[in-house]
Formats: sequence, C-alpha cells, structure tokens
Amino acid sequence: MLTTAQEEFLNHRLIHFTSSCWIWIGCIKQSDGANIGGYALGYYPDIKKHGVFHRYAYRLWKGPIPDGLQIDHLCRNRACVNPSHLEAVTGKENQRRAAILTTHCPSGHPYDELNTYLKVNAKTGHERRVCRICHREGVARCMRNNPERTQAIKARFREKKKMREAMLSL
Repeated sequence: MLTTAQEEFLNHRLIHFTSSCWIWIGCIKQSDGANIGGYALGYYPDIKKHGVFHRYAYRLWKGPIPDGLQIDHLCRNRACVNPSHLEAVTGKENQRRAAILTTHCPSGHPYDELNTYLKVNAKTGHERRVCRICHREGVARCMRNNPERTQAIKARFREKKKMREAMLSL
C-alpha cells in the first residue's frame, strides 16, 4: 500500500518512467566546479525545501538516510529517482564504485596500468587516480610559464644529485 506522499511522487509530471530507471526530466543540477552536476533537483513537500530529488525518493521508500552515508545510484544515472536503484553507502564506497566505471581521464587518456598511478591525500588518506600523460603535460606547462621557478627546481635537483653521488662514493 502506497502512502499519499509516494502516490504524489509517482504521479509527478516530471518523472519519465523507462523500463528500469525513473528519469527526472525537471531541473537538473549543473556542475559548479566543486560539485558534479547531473542530479535531479526538486521540492521536498514534507520539509518545504528544495534539494536533490533522489534523496527525497530514498526517504519516501526506504526511510531516513543514516548519518554519515551518501545515496549511491546503482544504475549510475544521476537523474534516476527510482528507489530500487538507490543505496545508502559511505562516501569512500560511493567513490570506489564510480572509479571502477571510469576508464579514461577527463582528457580522454586511458586509466591503464602504464598510464596511471595512485596519489594519496596526506590529510584524508583518500586515494585518487592520476593520469601520467596529463601530469606530464601539466608539469611541462608549468615549466614553460614559470622559467625562474623551473631554474630553481633544476638547481636544487642538481645539488641533490651531487650529494647522492658523493654519499655513494664513500
């Protein structure tokens, strides 16, 4: 038996029902640099506030979102509001699942064994994949744009190399 809120949700004119996903065709959150876009934005009638609509769908069908957890789209479609496609998981698990499906960096280079290394954030301990090609291009661009800094870095490198050679010759 559906609650009134669930019936209103299912009768919403901005949900397009496909064979599996319930696609929100209303307002979609745009990427703002700090946050990834593509999420359905809607109005939560019970708390009289706007927000990402998949969280509202989860609360309607599955109950409150546990503290410290995020809602993961199992279908990987951010506009989907089908509660059977939503699962409460830790942020780390959500990122791990998304990373598995990401096969190329934003510039289109493959995330493969030769072109990828893991970088660990010293403060948080979070790992992220780094594209070697993009990293090399970024370093080269930095060196072209900052010749004085580049010379200082090269001088420090030469000094360290001399110290290493001196220690090895002992």
